[in-house]
Amino acid sequence: MLHVSSVVTPYSTEGMPVTPPQPRTISWPAAEDEAASGAEGGDDDEPTVLEAPAAGAVAVAAGGVQRAATQALLGQREVLRERLLGLIATNGAKEEGDPEKLEADAFIIDLEQQAAWRKDGDARVATLRAQTEKDNLGKELLTDRYRVEFWESMATKVRVRVRVSPDPEP
Repeated sequence: MLHVSSVVTPYSTEGMPVTPPQPRTISWPAAEDEAASGAEGGDDDEPTVLEAPAAGAVAVAAGGVQRAATQALLGQREVLRERLLGLIATNGAKEEGDPEKLEADAFIIDLEQQAAWRKDGDARVATLRAQTEKDNLGKELLTDRYRVEFWESMATKVRVRVRVSPDPEP
């Protein structure tokens, strides 16, 4: 038994003995392979998550083919990238009034990504605009309160006292 006088936990009250909770064992249900039972209706050629470790040796041999296909796609992507950058550079070298010069929007390939960026930017602008309007309203309120307290309450407005004689020299 522990006696704690200064610490209060969910399991104790001040000055009372602390008894820890009893440990419980958690039993998880056995995992079922849905694709193997035909619930998904998937292809039987592809191994499921539970069959993949057993088919590891076959996957290693197929991995070389997969790696070669990936490298070929990366090579094609690099060729297209270089071609696109060349077209952008050629377009940028043309004069501003040239009718063959394209707008920058013509070189955007991923229109979905551009739309997502626009949507994100619009949301950020709306949030910033709302915050700025809220700040401005707070400043307007303070300005009105200061005006009422200090300016409107003056008996004679726009009166300034000025010293006529210069400061004495030390």
